Amino acid sequence: MPNQKPPTIDESITAFLRTLSGANKSAATITAYWTDLQQFARFLSETNCLITTPADITRTDVTEFLSSLATQGNSGTTRARKLASLRAYVRFLDIQDLLTKDPTLGVQTPKKERGSRTALRADEYTKLLSLAGANPRDYAIL
Repeated sequence: MPNQKPPTIDESITAFLRTLSGANKSAATITAYWTDLQQFARFLSETNCLITTPADITRTDVTEFLSSLATQGNSGTTRARKLASLRAYVRFLDIQDLLTKDPTLGVQTPKKERGSRTALRADEYTKLLSLAGANPRDYAIL
């Protein structure tokens, strides 16, 4: 097997997705991984024609991918999820001995944006209750 040609990125992504299916992951999870990894593969093919196998992927490729996502307006949460997909893919590649070095090692997870507040201020709460008026049912719901 030493003379066996290494798989392409697309072939290795397909093999990775098969293992997810074999591990009984949900269809939505597999679809999300497929979408994220296809987007990464497309980015690689558009930006670096020298990358043909998973072993050719570098940390710079991963960080440039995340930077391009930020430039496109993707949120930190979205970029963090895509990085998590890449890390799972890289773990699979490592188990298959298709990598010499982890290209996601040292890549910082993008910060997730703070969500908007989830509680009402006191004056908003009072105004909302006043809208219920004399209706006990509406008042109880609010």
